[in-house]
Amino acid sequence: STQETEVALQAMPTIHTPIDHEFTSTEAVRHNTPESILEDTPTATADIPLTETQLAIMVQTTIDHQLTQLAANQQATAIALTETQIAQQIVEAELTQLAIAAATTQAAAWTKTPTATRTLTHTPTATSTRTPSRTPTRIPSRTPTRTPSRTPTGTPTPTPPLHCPGALVSRLAVDSGGRVTLYPNQPNNLRDAPTTSGQKIGEIPPGGEFRVIDGPVCNDGYAWYRVDYQGTIGWTAESGDGDYWLEPWEID
Repeated sequence: STQETEVALQAMPTIHTPIDHEFTSTEAVRHNTPESILEDTPTATADIPLTETQLAIMVQTTIDHQLTQLAANQQATAIALTETQIAQQIVEAELTQLAIAAATTQAAAWTKTPTATRTLTHTPTATSTRTPSRTPTRIPSRTPTRTPSRTPTGTPTPTPPLHCPGALVSRLAVDSGGRVTLYPNQPNNLRDAPTTSGQKIGEIPPGGEFRVIDGPVCNDGYAWYRVDYQGTIGWTAESGDGDYWLEPWEID
């Protein structure tokens, strides 16, 4: 019982131990506690001894404080690391943009500017018929002085310009080349006589080349030339309705 325990304790002899050879309860705790904990742990005075519960609370408080400090340091380290990664990503993005800009500039310098291509914009729209309807009155006689002599180089001597009434100034020359103009886009008739009443023996398409054999002969308001078109020989008018139907053209 409690009374028996108290009697036994009073009967026990008192043991005297030198104080410098034995730790008190407070000194034992200090001896087994790290210095970092002892710095933040208030020292109990010799007059007020600490109980084991108070010591445990003090130790736990110190440990909690140190853990809080450690967690705060870890969080600060993580934030600094995140900021470093973000800064690195920004730098990489800027370097990528600079590389793209440099590549674009270099590609633009290497790109060859295309040369403009000349295109024809004229489109013939004339629809008039070349066969005139006038009735001839006479066929002029031919003189042998109209055929020019050739030069030693083979270049024909052109006949001086002749202007038949009702026609444009003649541009063709005997023993030279010519072709049917591309405008208006119509063929020229070939006849067996230099007159509109002559029988049609063929036609020369636009761009068709021929050799001038004789002419011009003024008749029916036209300047007629005798030409050889791919072996067919006949008379064809040079101009009419204010347009040239034939034009000089160098042929082989």
